[in-house]
Amino acid sequence: MTATGGALRRPASLALAPILAAALLAALAVQALLASGGAPAPMRALLPLPGLVALVGAFTGRGALLRWGARGAGLLAALVPLAFLPAEPLPQLAARLPVWPQILVLLLAGRVLSLNAEERFRFFWNAPLREGSTPRTQSTAAALCLGAALTLLFYSLVGRWAPGAALDPVGVTLRAFAGPTYVHAAIIALFFVLLAALLDAALAHLTDRTLLSVARRRLATGGPAPRLSPAEIAGVVRTLPGRPAESRTSAYLLEACALPGARAERETLEGFHTASRRFLRALLAFLPLLGFVGTVIGLAVAIGSLGTNGPDATAVDIGSSLAGLSIQFETTLLGLATGLVASLLMAILERREAELRQECRRLVEVLVRADG
Repeated sequence: MTATGGALRRPASLALAPILAAALLAALAVQALLASGGAPAPMRALLPLPGLVALVGAFTGRGALLRWGARGAGLLAALVPLAFLPAEPLPQLAARLPVWPQILVLLLAGRVLSLNAEERFRFFWNAPLREGSTPRTQSTAAALCLGAALTLLFYSLVGRWAPGAALDPVGVTLRAFAGPTYVHAAIIALFFVLLAALLDAALAHLTDRTLLSVARRRLATGGPAPRLSPAEIAGVVRTLPGRPAESRTSAYLLEACALPGARAERETLEGFHTASRRFLRALLAFLPLLGFVGTVIGLAVAIGSLGTNGPDATAVDIGSSLAGLSIQFETTLLGLATGLVASLLMAILERREAELRQECRRLVEVLVRADG
């Protein structure tokens, strides 16, 4: 789907929406059956309802119904039955319960929301004067669903290994990732939401790379150094397949051809991507901050609960009061470790995106210069 220079065509992947919605309804039904031990009967009965709404929206072409049905399915999948069980750390719950139906529902809901966001962006790009929902190149709700699925999958695995980890650097790190407090869980969930968003952006970049390879093959049909004018290059570019919300290869190539309006359209598309990336960077800053918050809370609790030893109430039993403080320092380690990993992945992705643009410019530069 060409990102600039004309209307965006409906991608073939959107034909999967009814299939994904039907699979989402089936997964919700399975989750309702397996959640009988924790959730109340009325809540279990409501579980398939969002899937039914999404299915109706997919078959009738109503994007709002599809979107809200998928959002409701993701929300219920994250809550049932975990929110109705006795208080227990999330790692232990995920390791003890069959969470695979929830993971499946969250994955399907995230994919449906991603396709819906793509369709909304196409709708806006082709008809910007018509009112509708705010267009975005990346769906926050889809990242939340995929992040929740990765969190449950991670805890279902790590929750089995961490309790017996040794007190060495590897064991301490593993115990930190499976920490029992809500701050631990918040850091892990936020990290996987960021990871999900970066994964979506990486898949879009892979699409860009594929489009660039297709463009090279089509432009090289006249030999190793074909003589093409900018208009001929643009004609080839506009026939490339792709997706509007994620593909920037066409925009880069058309801008390099110096065609009227191409630069403005590329800057508009880049502006949407930049807005999404700024939001991710803002979330990235919360990872170490949450780690420090957990440590501060732990210190405050430990200092406030200092006990006394002896009848004169002068000897302070610091050992027993600070026995669990190591758990709170784990949050700092967890926040810093996840922040480092997420920052590294984002830096690698942005470097490859910058290299893609320069490759497109160089390709057009060589082709046009060969004409002269």
